[in-house]
Amino acid sequence: MAMRTVRHSVVTRSVRRDATCYVAEFRYADPLAGTSTASAWAREVFEGPPAWFRLLLRLGWRLGLRLQLTGADRDSIAGWTVATADEQDCRLEAESPLLQASNEARVAPTAVTWT
Repeated sequence: MAMRTVRHSVVTRSVRRDATCYVAEFRYADPLAGTSTASAWAREVFEGPPAWFRLLLRLGWRLGLRLQLTGADRDSIAGWTVATADEQDCRLEAESPLLQASNEARVAPTAVTWT
């Protein structure tokens, strides 16, 4: 079995004088990463886990972060709005009274990067 690695880095940068933006990046190395689209990866990560885990995720997003998630439709993944999507990039967005959140999957031939 091939070893798969995940690299994590965190960047905190000021977007405005009175606001801070938290950015975390996770890179998953997989020789077959480029065989799926970024949207397919996003769907697999958020909608692929067992039902109990998806429920915990959704509860955390809704009750903890107070994200306003949509229902299940073609233009959303696990309630997150698909803001942009092409073969190599998929950006998901959700808002709450507390923050504006986004998840972005970028696909390369041998890795997927989440920010």
